[in-house]
Amino acid sequence: MLYGIRKHGACKGCRTKSEALEFEAEIKNDVSLIHRKKKDLSETITVKQMFNEYLEYSKINNKPDVYKDNKHKVDVMQEFFTGSISIAEVTPAMIEKLKTHIVKDMGNSKATFNRYFASLKKAYNLVIINHRLNLLNPCKLVSPYIEDNKIERYLSEDEEKRLMKELPKYLKPIVICALTTGLRKSNILNLKWESINFEYGFIEILKQENKGKKKIQIPLSSKLRAELERIGIKEKGFVFTSHRGDKPYTNIDEGFKQACIRAGVENFRFHDLRHTVGTRLVANGVDLQTVKEYLAHSDLKTTQRYLHPVKENMKKALDILDRF
Repeated sequence: MLYGIRKHGACKGCRTKSEALEFEAEIKNDVSLIHRKKKDLSETITVKQMFNEYLEYSKINNKPDVYKDNKHKVDVMQEFFTGSISIAEVTPAMIEKLKTHIVKDMGNSKATFNRYFASLKKAYNLVIINHRLNLLNPCKLVSPYIEDNKIERYLSEDEEKRLMKELPKYLKPIVICALTTGLRKSNILNLKWESINFEYGFIEILKQENKGKKKIQIPLSSKLRAELERIGIKEKGFVFTSHRGDKPYTNIDEGFKQACIRAGVENFRFHDLRHTVGTRLVANGVDLQTVKEYLAHSDLKTTQRYLHPVKENMKKALDILDRF
């Protein structure tokens, strides 16, 4: 019994009753030291236990694909923090070494490390709150990498025409949906007919389904409406389903990549279709606040990245003035 909470656990590694009793005695001794303030609880919680709690939380609160990604990150970090090291033993210097391991040894980008770092920080915060620990999160003493946010790639009209010709039949309506709504790939692939209001002409994404954690309503364009009518409007179920039946597509990256190669559209990802929407709206005079709401950005600074066509137009205007 610790802080009024009864704890149960297996005696891992114990092969006999005497070994189990010895293991139990060690646990009781640790609990006694904690109650007498001679040993901090954080010294008895291992990094492995912390990550297990984090994954339990992720499994309940995140979508399956997010949980799977978190588990992969945990597997990598757990291998790095070898042995039965306690959470109190992890130092900022160790996390700095984790930086080097993930970026240099594993060949990942700085942005990728920042995703690992966010998971580690979240895992520490959870275990500190759950066990009421008087422990400083070591992540607070480490700075994540400053990500180099270059101007996003966006699709020109000519590139769009070439890409549409090369898209396989199943991908074309998905891409049209992306270019008319600006929705993220996960929202498009998980889009259901129940989320589309054909009478009033809008698509509704609930806040638990949106990265920005807020409900959004996006106008349903005539182009997308026509494409959905061609597919065959249904009362419920996923909109974009695979040939196997009513299941949604889980991975369209390879098909999209090959279509881009055939169309000669270089250095372009599916997520850049969302950037294309933002760029086109700003370039055609839509104010930033409206674009922010359309793309469901939580911060106007994120929307300001789409100002680059305006800057390009200003350069053209300057060239005109130079000719006088």
